[in-house]
Amino acid sequence: LKAVAQVSSRPRRAGAMNHLVGLKLDWSSHDPLSGLATDEDREVFRAFKAEYLALGGNAAAEEPAHVVASDSLPPSGWRPLDDTTLLRFLFADRRDGKFQPTKSLDRLTKALAWRLRIRLDDMHMKEPEGNSQYQRLRVRPWFGHDHEGRPVQFERVGKFMAGGEAKRYSLEEWVRFYAWDQESVLNQMRAASSRIGRPVPRYVFCCDAGGVGFSQYREVAFNSVPLITNLAKEVESHFPEIVGTIIIFNAGVVVAKLWQVVSLLLDPVVVSKCEVHANVPLKRFLEVMPMETIPKEYGGSSELPYPQVWSEHKVETDDIQSDVHAGA
Repeated sequence: LKAVAQVSSRPRRAGAMNHLVGLKLDWSSHDPLSGLATDEDREVFRAFKAEYLALGGNAAAEEPAHVVASDSLPPSGWRPLDDTTLLRFLFADRRDGKFQPTKSLDRLTKALAWRLRIRLDDMHMKEPEGNSQYQRLRVRPWFGHDHEGRPVQFERVGKFMAGGEAKRYSLEEWVRFYAWDQESVLNQMRAASSRIGRPVPRYVFCCDAGGVGFSQYREVAFNSVPLITNLAKEVESHFPEIVGTIIIFNAGVVVAKLWQVVSLLLDPVVVSKCEVHANVPLKRFLEVMPMETIPKEYGGSSELPYPQVWSEHKVETDDIQSDVHAGA
């Protein structure tokens, strides 16, 4: 438990909307509007922002804030948002180079109502009950930053999925834990921005899929995969455009087959950011991040705590032997 407590240390938490507001940053290298390449795109954003502000009534004149209390919000959960946050939602529904502002506004208003319903903006004051046990099941510590200053997270996803714990909590409980987790992502991005003095709008997620073999296929396919896809639908859809790179590795035959199905169920924008490797792609890791950010067991030099996944069921997972020098 001591090791888990060390892994769980995080920057001081706060509400995660408007994660860059209040920081003194150099915006010269990251103008949030730089992704709007054409006059047409800029006009779409202008109209999208105006429509969102119109929903706020008199509150639209207020400045965006990083921290708000749930009790201070209207029933819709509406609050002033900065351009960076608005653009995240607008880009989330871009397809074939075309924005879909109506769909994006619907996504945004649903996200704000959802945040208020579960009182997510208050979770920085008190984490969900049972969160320490949850973190023993989903081992996903932060290991530093990549070459661009983005936070880097590693998770033992495969062993979690094979561990037989998907039914430990109700979906509602899983959602609360995972929502708290996703809040920590934006807080990590805020801390990273403060550290380097410029905006950090994305993070890097490294998914260790090792531990899933043929003997765990039924557990993973019928329990863990539905849980993961439900969490993506119930939670991740409310946190769009925050992941920059997703590296899935130690993906054996079973995982590769499952990925062919799972990838069809996930947001296509997220799937487009995924790369799948059969082993530990040390060369690829080093292209993205320095040696000191990579856990030692994957060929890096980081000795930060990275405990194994705990499971009451004591499931014997099929560990995949990885050649850290092979690269994938």
